[in-house]
Parts: sequence; structure tokens; C-alpha cells
Amino acid sequence: MKTTIGFLRFPVFRIIPSILCFLIVALVSQPVFAFKSKANHGHFGITFQALSTIEYRTSTGSVLRFSPKAIRQVQEANAGVDDPFMGEFSKGHAHFDSELLLEGSKRLIDLREIAVIFLTLDPPAGKAARRYLGRALHTLQDFYSHSNWVNLSDSFFPNPDLGRKEIKPLGGRTNWKDIPTCVDDFWDGTLTGAGLSDLTTGYFPLLEGDYEPPPGKCIHGLVPYAGIHKDTPGRPFYEDAYACAVSSTIDYVNQILKDDKIANNDEALKSFFDIHGSLGFVIDDTGSMGPTIDGVKSAVARIVREVEKDPDKRPDQYLLVRYGDPDVGKAFTTSSAENILSAVNTLSPHGGGDCPELAMAALLNAINAANDDSTMHLFTDASAKDAGRAGSVVARAISKNIKINVAGKASCSPVDPVYKKITTETGGQLVVLQNTAVETENYFNIVLPSLTGDLQPILIINRTITDSGMVNARIPVDSTMTGLVISVNMDKKGTIELFRPNGTEIIPGDSDAEVTELSSGSVINMSSPVVGEWKLRVAGDSGVVFTASVMGNSTLSFDRFDFVELGGRLGHECLFPIAGQPVVGPVLTGAATLFGPFDTVDFDLITEDGNFIERLDMSQGQDGAADEDFVGTFDLPAERFRVYARGKDKSGADFMRVIPSTFLGQSVKVEPLDNFDSMIAGKEFTAHFKVTNHGADDTFTISVEAGSGFGSSVSPNEVTLASNDSAQLEVILNVPADTPAETAVTLTVVAASTTDSTIENSTFLTRSVVGASDVGEDTNSGGGGGGGGGGGCFVSTIVHDVRIDLP
Repeated sequence: MKTTIGFLRFPVFRIIPSILCFLIVALVSQPVFAFKSKANHGHFGITFQALSTIEYRTSTGSVLRFSPKAIRQVQEANAGVDDPFMGEFSKGHAHFDSELLLEGSKRLIDLREIAVIFLTLDPPAGKAARRYLGRALHTLQDFYSHSNWVNLSDSFFPNPDLGRKEIKPLGGRTNWKDIPTCVDDFWDGTLTGAGLSDLTTGYFPLLEGDYEPPPGKCIHGLVPYAGIHKDTPGRPFYEDAYACAVSSTIDYVNQILKDDKIANNDEALKSFFDIHGSLGFVIDDTGSMGPTIDGVKSAVARIVREVEKDPDKRPDQYLLVRYGDPDVGKAFTTSSAENILSAVNTLSPHGGGDCPELAMAALLNAINAANDDSTMHLFTDASAKDAGRAGSVVARAISKNIKINVAGKASCSPVDPVYKKITTETGGQLVVLQNTAVETENYFNIVLPSLTGDLQPILIINRTITDSGMVNARIPVDSTMTGLVISVNMDKKGTIELFRPNGTEIIPGDSDAEVTELSSGSVINMSSPVVGEWKLRVAGDSGVVFTASVMGNSTLSFDRFDFVELGGRLGHECLFPIAGQPVVGPVLTGAATLFGPFDTVDFDLITEDGNFIERLDMSQGQDGAADEDFVGTFDLPAERFRVYARGKDKSGADFMRVIPSTFLGQSVKVEPLDNFDSMIAGKEFTAHFKVTNHGADDTFTISVEAGSGFGSSVSPNEVTLASNDSAQLEVILNVPADTPAETAVTLTVVAASTTDSTIENSTFLTRSVVGASDVGEDTNSGGGGGGGGGGGCFVSTIVHDVRIDLP
């Protein structure tokens, strides 16, 4: 039996563990008391505890486990449901608030079925499936903390109906809205009447001024001791709700894994459990590419054959975009090596006329079709006719953690500076090749190490050689590294030397080295490099510009660094990434995530040319962040910079990692405003944004990108702003009537100064397309939210919640 003490209810047998939930959790994880609740109120911990225990055996006998990055992606999608800028934080059914048990249980069924649909596509869309899983898990886990399930005497086990059946409030009574469930007092948290025997949930104060639940109903509870929620340690029944949420999360994931369409689909399962991104090729096939197109085909073929040798190297999808002028092809995606090679082999040089081609449009098509954590390879011999769209290319690529490499030739024009911009700012590399098939084919040797999937950026330098004629760079090789690749590209080739820790120079013919000489530089691949400090020396004439990239195969990764700000659902706040570049002025907060066997770590800001700026004061266990993340505040430097992580690995060896993309404090800010509806197929979608100038008086051009096939316009397309002035923008997007349901569309808005090319910032808004009859309503929710730079604690994009009719 249970008894009531004051307005709180405690079971007299609370000293006995909640039998089934605790037994399941005890078998597969640490005690729930080890979880330290942060601003995400347990979702990160519950999700990690559940997903890290799940194993699945494929048809070939190999065992799959969720990778750390895949788990983090699910965690972020989960936390994003509380993000006020992503449209779900105020939807009561997404949190099982306000007795919306029927709507919440339908949501779980729908999202599970949608995840299965994405996994059965060709190629399987593992990222989308994980995103929908994360959103579903937030709702599922909230069921236990927002309802009276664990209060009921026979409810010490997960609810087996979640994800399988519809659930109705108060046992399905038709007059449930009028039946009391809590004592109607200041606290609205003492269960009574039907609340002692049937399933109910608390009401969340969403609308301004609406802080009271209906008479006789329970409130969620935002002040101490009020309501029935179990979100945080110290609340009654928190441990039971946590334990059941872990068990129920495992069960829900297994529902997906055991679906008949998934159970024996090894490609779908591999896509679901791990992140391999897209391997994309963007190829200029105009007439001037005639001398090199065969070399491009050969390089692509060698790349694809290499990754096909080992299933662990295969990307989630291959991608191809061909382009010329004025035609730009649509993105072709496939999981089949045979199909991508067939598509590449059909390319033939044709047309062109004038030299500049539509390279940025082609890259945007590729980026929009690619998965997160991908790599693009652009092959061209021409400048970009649409260089003005480079800001959109960079913004979209960074938002999806996509690195762009450019293999450029100067056959019909000098190498366009815009290629340096997009490679530098996304962490890729510009490689200048001779206009021959042989040298183009050698590009394979540059990208070969990146095909294993565990290549980590160690050092990136963009520098001009001074009068000394020589630049030395130290490269710490730690005990986790199994391979090392050094790539140096110079606008006038000089001397490139690599030295082992014992001081001996690497030379062609060394058994552990492969040296590839290019007309503009060198690529050195090392197998099983010795632990210790290596040295790279680049020498040349004064004024020569070079780029050096050092990568290593390793399980120790610097996964991400974001500028973040506190936000979220009332009482559920956490740190969310900002969109675009950070804005100068106030002290900013940064958050970093590392995976792998490291012991100690410090974070440094380093200029593009490799000079130290400052060490950041960052620590773990900060409010609003996951326990394992490092958070700290600092002032922005004036120059463009990268963030490095340096420390000791578990063996005591020095390690170094770098986030490839660059940061530059901006004086202009772009942010979404008031329209965050779903996009309806066949109708116009209107959204409003604000651009603010925090610098000197200036004029800004405004551009918007929405992907191929979506006509878009922005008004005004140019604004002149005095210091600290703002202007409102209206973006209209024409959504084609034949756009498939659940197509994710991202609006990217860029503001660029007309007087200073370094002043530029962006934001983005992602929504999914639905039919007019498919837009669900939540009668107990508050206003919708909008989308900017994040969708959860350290998330890039979360697709808007929609109801769709499923087969």
C-alpha cells in the first residue's frame, strides 16, 4: 500500500527497488543514482544508458553497437524537443502533458514507423531515422516523469503499450476532462480520485498567464514541491521514473530493430548504428575538362573500389552532382558502388563556352542532399560564375559538418579565390593540379587515408612564407594513431620535409611511407607512425602561400566545438548552439565534445597561420550541458581562428586535435523571427528574419537558399543599417505540389557587407513538408517555436514535428 505525507505521496515500501525496471537497468548499466541531472533533466543520461547497452547481430554474424557519435545524435534530437526554436517545446503531446495520452501515444507509433521507412530507403537514411528516434524517445521518457505511471502500485515496470498501442487518459473514460485527479490546492500535486487508480499526466503552463490547471487536475509543477513531475533528483519517484525510462527506451529501439522490414536488412542496420556520412563528387563536365575527365573518372573509381574493400569504410551513401553552364544536375544518391561508378562513367565533356561555371549551385545541390559528417570533392578547371553564393555554401556545409575539398586546375582561368574560401572555412583542402589525366588521378593518394572513417584532423595551417624562407610545425603523434597523412599545397612549390621523432627525414622508398609528388605540393602517407613529436618543414620563396593539413587515423576525436547560449522549455533549459558565426561584443560561451581514450585536455585558440592566441578555461559538469562536455566563457579574438584540443592520451603521450572549420567574430547578426509553421506542399511558405548591425554603418546584401526546385525570394534584398540598427526580412518560399511528405527543407539566409568581404553571417531554418490535410493540431499547446542554429543541446538541425498518414 501507499500513504500520503502532506501533499507528497511516498510508498511505505520505497526501500524495495522498483522490481522490474531496476532489475533490467541493474543488468545492463550503472545505478541510476550515478546520473547527474543537467538542464536536459535526464534525457541525455537515459538515452546513453539505454543505447550503449544495445547489441544486434547481422545476418553475417557481426555484432553492431551504436557508435558514440550515433548516440550523441540521438541525444541531441531528444533534447531538441525542449528547444523553443524548433517548434516542439510547446506541443503538449510531445511531452505527454495535459493528459494528452492519446496524442502522445499516437506520436510514438508514428515516429517509430517513420524511422523504419527512412531505414528502408535506398540508400538507408540512418541519420533521419536517428533523428526521429531521438524525438520519440523524448516523448517516451517524459511519459514516466510527467505521468502518475510509477505512482500506481502495480506500475513498477515499463508500459508495454508505448510504441505499440494508443493510450487513453483515465482508462478511456469519455468524460475524462471533468474527472478530478489531484487535490485542487496551491500545489496541485496530491493525487486523488481517479489519479490514484488510472493514468493521468500533469498540465504544463504554456500560455502566458495560464499557470493553473483545470479544476481538479494535476499540474506539472515548476516551483518546489508543486505538481507531479519526476524530472529531477530529489523529486518523489524520480529513481523509479528514470529506471522505467531506461528500460522503455531499450524496448522502443528493439521495436524498430525487430520490425520485419529491418531485422534482416544489414545495410539499414549499419546505417542506423553508426555514422559514415556521404562521399560526394561534384564534377565540372564542360568542354575544357576534356584533357582531365578520364583522370577524374579514374580517381573516383579508385576511391570507390577502396572503400568497397572493407564494409567498415563504406559511406552511408555515394553522391554525384555534375554541372556546367547553364545546367546544373540534380544530386544522384545511391548506396551501390556499381551505380555511382556507372553514373560517373556516363560523364563526357561538352558545352561551356565561357570559362566560369556554376560551381556554387552544384555544391549547394550536393550539400542539401548529403548526410551530416560528410566529405565533398569538387573537380573543376574553371572559376565560379556564382561566387556570390559562396557564403551560403559555407553556411550550409558548416551546419551539416561537411568538409569541402577542391581539386582545381588553371586551364581556362586562374584558380578562383572563392575555392580557398570554401575549403578553408569548412576545413577542407584546395589542391592545385596540372591539367592532365595522370595528375588528376593522383588525387586518389590525397584522399585515400580519409576513406577509413576514423581520420582525425591534427593540424591545419594556412600561411605565407616570410623572409626567413622556412616554416616548422610540430606534430604530436599519440598512442591511438595507426596512420598519418601530411598534405602540403603551395602556390609555388618549394621544399617539403617530414622528420621522425629521432630526427631522421622521411624519404621515398621508406617501408612505412608513401610519398606522392604533385606539381603544387606533396602528400606523405605514413603507416603505424612512431609515438612522439614529428616535425614538418616547409621552405620556399618569400611571399609563397601554402596550406598544410595533417590528419591521423585514431579513435580519439575532437568531435565538435560550438558557441552556445542558454534556452529551452521553461524549467528544461540547456545550452543550444547558435547559428552562423559568433557576434562580437558580449562574452561568449563555448562547448566542446571529445570522444576516445584521453586523460587530460586543454583547449586553445590558434590563428589560421598557426600562432597561439589564448588558452580557454573550460571544464566539465557545467549546468545546461551533458556531463562529458567541456564548457567555458571567453572574449572573441579579432582574427579568424581554429579551436585545438591538446593534452595527454591514456598512455601519457601528447595528443593534438583540431576542429577544421574556422571562426571569425562578426558585427552582423541574422536570426529567425515569428513564422515557424510547417511547409505545405503546393503552397507558399513565409518566414521572417531580422538582421542587426553591431558594427559601423554599413550596407548588406541579403541572399536566401532553399535547395533545388524551391523558388525563393527575400525582401528587401539589400539593407543599409546604422550601428546597432536592425531590419526585418520577409522570405517567401514556393513549395512544389509534388514535394514528397517529410522532405526536409532548409532556408539559409545570409547577410554580407558590400564594403568588407570578411563581414558576413547567416542563420537557417529547417522545416519538413506536409500535405494540407496532414498538419496535426495540439489543442493543449502554446504557440509554436522557431528554428535557428540548433535543435537541442549541441544539435545542428531538427526537423519540425508533423503528423503524416502512414501505410
